[in-house]
Amino acid sequence: MESSSVKLKWNGSLDQTSPIIGVLAGNFDVIHPGYIDMFNEAADHCDKLFVCLHEDPSIERSSKLKPILSIEDRLKILKSLKQIYYVVPYKTEKELYTYLYENEFDVRFLGEEYKEKEFTGRDLDIPIHYINRGHGWSTTQFKRKIYDSISKLIN
Repeated sequence: MESSSVKLKWNGSLDQTSPIIGVLAGNFDVIHPGYIDMFNEAADHCDKLFVCLHEDPSIERSSKLKPILSIEDRLKILKSLKQIYYVVPYKTEKELYTYLYENEFDVRFLGEEYKEKEFTGRDLDIPIHYINRGHGWSTTQFKRKIYDSISKLIN
């Protein structure tokens, strides 16, 4: 699958009423209730939510888990969600940076844990809305619950 690191490539036109365009980036592996809360909160703060889908963050950051689902499966899932207007895949943080730089997003959504962390595009002039993570969900936690459930059956 070819990734895009240039201007927005989507079919359709935006309303003439200057909608608020939001952007959210991540690998979104194994959709869980925390992701749904995040998509809902982001969608509540913009008119059109664009999602940048990281193909495999473990390639550049060893602390990240390799996605279980393929990029094609994750694209299919994200494109089916009503909160999301458009999804574009990317391979590297440099590619994400270029995408953020070249497009005119009105707001970027990040988890509140990024308030004190470095992140790709921090230097860009895109206002940040920090997403509440009080729901307590994480993909790692979700995968651990699945593992624990399965391991009880096989042990």
